[in-house]
Parts: sequence; C-alpha cells; structure tokens
Amino acid sequence: MERDSPTITTRLEIDLGALQGNLREIRRRVGEGKKIIAAVKANAYGHGVVEVARALAAWHVYGLATGDLEDAVAIRRSGNTARILILGSSLPETVPELLHNDLIPSVDGMETARVVSKTADAPSPVFIKVDCGYGRFGVPLEAARTFVEEVATLPNVRVEGVYTHLPFSDVAGRDWARRRHDAFDGLIADLAASGREIPVTQAVSSSGIAGGVTDRSSAVSPGHILYGLAPAGPEMADMSGFRPALRAIVTRLIHVTERAADRP
Repeated sequence: MERDSPTITTRLEIDLGALQGNLREIRRRVGEGKKIIAAVKANAYGHGVVEVARALAAWHVYGLATGDLEDAVAIRRSGNTARILILGSSLPETVPELLHNDLIPSVDGMETARVVSKTADAPSPVFIKVDCGYGRFGVPLEAARTFVEEVATLPNVRVEGVYTHLPFSDVAGRDWARRRHDAFDGLIADLAASGREIPVTQAVSSSGIAGGVTDRSSAVSPGHILYGLAPAGPEMADMSGFRPALRAIVTRLIHVTERAADRP
C-alpha cells in the first residue's frame, strides 16, 4: 500500500500481504471457531486506519475495535460497513454520534447505558467492559454480573459483548493473566447459568495469543501481532509466523550541503 503526493516528503509503505499473513497465523493459533475483533486503534498502530480497516473487512474479521471516535467515523465514512467497537469508556454526550454512525459503544456505567436506551430507536448493541484486575477501566469483576443484568433490562439496549483486557510481558504477568482469565470465564459461566447468554466474550489479546494463553471466550482481539509487532520479549512472545506490516519508511532528499573540515 503506497500513497504518492508531491507535497509528501516522507511516507510509509505498508505490506498488506504481511498483514493478511499475520491474520492467517492468528486464526491458525486460536482456531477457526474464534471470532476476530481486530484492533485498529491509534490509526491502526500508525499503519493507516481507513486502508487497514478496508483490508480487514474484506478478509472477514468479525469486527474492528478502535479507541478513537475520529478514526471510527473515518472508517465508516469510507463506506466500510464492518462492526466497529469503541474501546474505552464512551461518554454519554458522544452516544448520539456513535449511534448515528452505527458504532458500538463500550459501557461501564449506567449513565451511558441509559443514554443509549433513550437515544436509540431500535435495539442497539453495546459491549460491557469488565475490569478483572488490570485497572484501566471497566466494571469491577465483583459487580459485573449485576451490572450486565441491569443493562440488559433497558429498552433498546442489547448486550452483544462482554470483554476485558489482561496484557502481560513477563512470566509473573502471564501467571496472573491466566488466573484472571479463569475469573472472567467464571463470570460468563455465571451469566449463562442465570439464562444470560452473551453472544461475544473476549479476554485474550496479542500477549495471550503470542504467549500461549487460552480461555473459553468466543473471541480474541489482536493488536500488536496483527501488524507484526511483538507484545513482549522473545522469551514470552512466540512471533514465528508473523511479519512486520511496515515494509519501509521512504523519504525524499530535499537538501545536500558540504561543510569545510575546519568549521565547527
């Protein structure tokens, strides 16, 4: 993927073949039954969100995930009809724009959930973020079951997904993540036992896929490894089978000069 312009002096060249190969390797590792929610946050990790999202949609990922409303709207305005999840807490005041652009908000508070209910004119999907101990944001695990049940009773709100984030970079972190995965699996099992089947559940991301962590969730959400970037050191992340999607950084020479040897 290249983009030429007389006003651009530096550009990135992205290898979509490598991106597709990385997606294929992810599917091989997690199994074809797992849904892929491809992370395209931060302008697709700097690789160009509109172009990367177009390619991923063509390769039939389950959905896309970005933390930036501007990126999400840009994807949608490009004609891309893929599911787009907004990572991070969705502020209540952004809900009308999210629903207008057919974006899926992340919910971790009743205020946002109620605004979705009041704004939507038909059942609208939300994902509920659970904090299983990482501390970034989300409903505390111990309160999550009650919260999910309460959100699910709101008119015009459909709990499509429940997810968490459990990254790690060393052995101690991996052991911690495995314990927290078990706790998250327990939450989903408790919801199912009470009659609340969640269509999409997700906890494993790049570090888990590269580090061999498995769980019973229905989806994974790769970020770094999708672009051939290691989420941890080689002792923790098996990157065999992955290639960098960034092929080259190309720049134009704009100035050449000579300096006398005796000049400071």
